[in-house]
Amino acid sequence: MDKFAELTGREYHLFDYVGAEDAERVIVLMGSGIGPAEEMVNYLVAQGEKVGVIKVRLDRPFSVKHFAAALP
Repeated sequence: MDKFAELTGREYHLFDYVGAEDAERVIVLMGSGIGPAEEMVNYLVAQGEKVGVIKVRLDRPFSVKHFAAALP
């Protein structure tokens, strides 16, 4: 992921989290559903909901350690 950031100037992690820091409900997504879900999470957080979304950037090999670290 670091080499990709060097080449493109965009930094990604295996899992990126967006949403409330104290989320009670979290959606895990990868692919084209991330954009609409992130917009909805941002809207719901602004309304006071405790929700979030984890964006899966790379699923193989799956890293449970990095996934757990991404959870709020």
